[in-house]
Amino acid sequence: MPSKQVSEILDQVREMHQRMSTCFRSIQQEASDPNLKILTDYMAEHEDKIDQCIQGYESDGQAAVLDTWLQFGNEEEIIHRITKTSFGELRSPEQLVQTALSIQQDLVQLYRELAEATAVPEVQDLFNSLITLEENKGRHYARAISEMMTG
Repeated sequence: MPSKQVSEILDQVREMHQRMSTCFRSIQQEASDPNLKILTDYMAEHEDKIDQCIQGYESDGQAAVLDTWLQFGNEEEIIHRITKTSFGELRSPEQLVQTALSIQQDLVQLYRELAEATAVPEVQDLFNSLITLEENKGRHYARAISEMMTG
């Protein structure tokens, strides 16, 4: 069973959030639909904020937590699925949000499995905090698309 340090996992997650932000900004620049421009700007900002939160934890976090090794089972498959997701063909707000919410759900599953895979309370707390961040982001995205559809 492969294993990774918490710091490596956080680096991969940060890269994924950075990639999503870059994709959203690219779609925003190419979009002709004003609603899509607003939505992608909003989504890119959220991805940037999560990236900054994780970066802050990496720089302020306890070395013992960041250096903790975790064994991977299904988690590696989840990371692979997330990193292979493409936003290039998504041009409607609904498709964009649906794909982003799918990734968010995958991340929540990943964090749950990682929290359950360790007996270290500080590592569990870290992943539980990330679950909360992702769930809040999902609610924001769902609300944004709902407002867009009714407004």
